[in-house]
Amino acid sequence: MPLAAGDSGRLECAHCHSLTGLVCASCKESPLVHGGTVPETPYCSDACWERHRARHEVDCTKWKQRRSLFRAAYIMRDLFYHFAMRHFSTAISRVVPDGNEIRIYENPIAPESVFADFPANEFLNCDDLLTVLTYHQCTESLFFTTALVEALFYDSTESTKDIRVLRHNVGTKYRTPLYVDQGPRPTLHDIWKITLRNDEVYVLDLAGAQFGNNLIVVPWQEYRSTRINGFENESDMFAVRKEYTEGAIKDAKRTDGEDEYRNVFIWQFTRTMDRALKAWEERPGGLKLHEIISLDNFTDWQTKRQGLLDQAINSVANERKRLIKEKIIRLEDEATCLAQPRHSEVDGWIEEMKEEIASLG
Repeated sequence: MPLAAGDSGRLECAHCHSLTGLVCASCKESPLVHGGTVPETPYCSDACWERHRARHEVDCTKWKQRRSLFRAAYIMRDLFYHFAMRHFSTAISRVVPDGNEIRIYENPIAPESVFADFPANEFLNCDDLLTVLTYHQCTESLFFTTALVEALFYDSTESTKDIRVLRHNVGTKYRTPLYVDQGPRPTLHDIWKITLRNDEVYVLDLAGAQFGNNLIVVPWQEYRSTRINGFENESDMFAVRKEYTEGAIKDAKRTDGEDEYRNVFIWQFTRTMDRALKAWEERPGGLKLHEIISLDNFTDWQTKRQGLLDQAINSVANERKRLIKEKIIRLEDEATCLAQPRHSEVDGWIEEMKEEIASLG
């Protein structure tokens, strides 16, 4: 059905100018670039919608593609934030806002663990919370969402022309966390760069809050002029997935004997989520992820979005419980998080990680 009830009262039909409460459903609630939504396009009937289609189609398609992009970004953001909250690696004892810095004091006794919950109650406001939550997380955010990006965008040729990973220099002008007794702040930052079919180019910056940039979706030219300080390097969308996985294998096989398994577990949890979302798509009556973000009915979109978020979150929570129950990991351990001797299942993961790297080329 091309029409839906509008939210702006009775307006003049775009074709015949009679008053109507109906609007084009295909672009309804499409976002403007800097907040708000595009004006609704009213029609009194399907016939008027069809007769006016040639004049409206270009804008309608552009707005709908942008709407799909923003919806995809919200799904990616919500899953990444939840994952980061439940798998925080640093034991924080105190947070002290100090002018242009947020000083973070670590607990010197508590070990690192991939299973630490984020200490949200230490923060006085959401901005500071997100700044610390996303600190040094840009690479992990892209690794965690690679399969999501593929399902949301690459499975559909309707809205997306190109997807790239961009690594760039951020400079030192931002308010960022300062971990007391740790090394320098990050200067390189990883983001998604997405070109839509209508040639609009956007950045998806899932970890930009560490620099005080809470907007997830930013037009490329605006992002480039305000957030990039010099160095830029583009690569294909699987580059970070491959780099992160290679690093995890290397950490798990360190020559100095101090093996580190945190990123191996992150890989396993990410794969668990990816498989759960695939199963959610393939269930009877299920929709593909790119079909969900294209839904015209806002209520349907909200319902489906919540369903897939629940599926992803519960799958990772259940895998975490399984690993604890089967004594593959311990909640309180050194940074390895690994019950010793190493479980054979972990060896199997590492072999599968090697196979994944080979498949990515």
